[in-house]
Amino acid sequence: MNRLLATPRRVLAVGTLAAVAVVVATGYGYAAVTADNQTYTGCLQSGALTNIAIGETPLKACPKNSTQISWNQTGPQGAQGLQGIPGIPGEKGEHGDKGDPGVQGLRGEQGPPGPQGIPGPSGAATLASLAGSECVRTNGVKGNVVVNVAGTGEPGLSNAITLTCEGTTNFCAESTPEVGPHMTVACDEATDTLSFTCDDDWHDINDSTADGCELFALLPLTEEVARAAANSLLLGTQDVTVAANCAATPTIGCPGGVPVDSQVRVSGSDIGLTKVAAASRFDVTADVSLTTLTSIPLGLPGADCQLTIDTAAGTNANAQVHLPLHFLPPESPDHITTGAVQFTGLEAADFQISGGFFCQVADIGIGFFLGIVQDAVADAVNARQVEFCGAPGPELFMTCP
Repeated sequence: MNRLLATPRRVLAVGTLAAVAVVVATGYGYAAVTADNQTYTGCLQSGALTNIAIGETPLKACPKNSTQISWNQTGPQGAQGLQGIPGIPGEKGEHGDKGDPGVQGLRGEQGPPGPQGIPGPSGAATLASLAGSECVRTNGVKGNVVVNVAGTGEPGLSNAITLTCEGTTNFCAESTPEVGPHMTVACDEATDTLSFTCDDDWHDINDSTADGCELFALLPLTEEVARAAANSLLLGTQDVTVAANCAATPTIGCPGGVPVDSQVRVSGSDIGLTKVAAASRFDVTADVSLTTLTSIPLGLPGADCQLTIDTAAGTNANAQVHLPLHFLPPESPDHITTGAVQFTGLEAADFQISGGFFCQVADIGIGFFLGIVQDAVADAVNARQVEFCGAPGPELFMTCP
């Protein structure tokens, strides 16, 4: 059965091709009649075309069981073919004759001027050209060059030519300032220099001539002087201020956002001294007790708390404060300055926070409280240190003038 079915399919294919061939041949015949209209319409039935007409309508209506189809005389453009093989190059032609000269072109416009050249070296200076020219003296004051060709009376310069920068004004009259007490000023017109001296045992500690020499005394690096200074700074009872800080976390002394300073009472005793001669200083250690006169407001997120300080609440009733006293070298003005204040021996029990629930559970390290105390005491010491200078006689120490 497979063979019987195959034969009709082949016959049908051949018949269809034949019909197409007829149509193509017929189309060429029509094209000769009408070149402007290349659309053809006919009826396709059982592989044969009938009722073919030029245009989009068959010669007559297609019968049943047939299909009306239309087609064009010209089919779609085919794909571009492959490029052909290049031809063989032709032979080289003979060299042509030389052409006649061309007509001379018009003259171009003049170009812009070129940049200025580098200046040449200066000619040799003459003594006459130097005389009177401007110069600057060693003190920074302007002057004029003076040329001396007659020599000087100094040894070795009798036949020398000298150039000198001489001032054009009276330097001393114009530059000598008024000075304060215990200071003397001298002016040298020849060198245009000023010199300042203090009276015996007086010193200029701020490099200002207006107030003269304001410090009197010679201050030796001795334990007696250091103890007098340490006692004045730390011994006894004094009230120091804890400055409000509304920018801190938690805030310090800012109830309701209003800054309020607090007071801490500091009582110092048992001062010890250690001399550090190479550094011109004494290291001071003192026992101190701390007590807040009024509680210090602390502002936590969602809670207003109060801080109370009392060193007696801890294991040790006192803490220790450490403070270096710096003596200026003998060739410098004589007074004492203090270094950084440090505390040891403070305990967590020395600090109590009261307030609501959040105040009780707040995790604030002892370092925060230590910073409050150190800053307050350091401010008090720094405010007082300028008051102490050396004094003559058995007092050894006095308020600075």
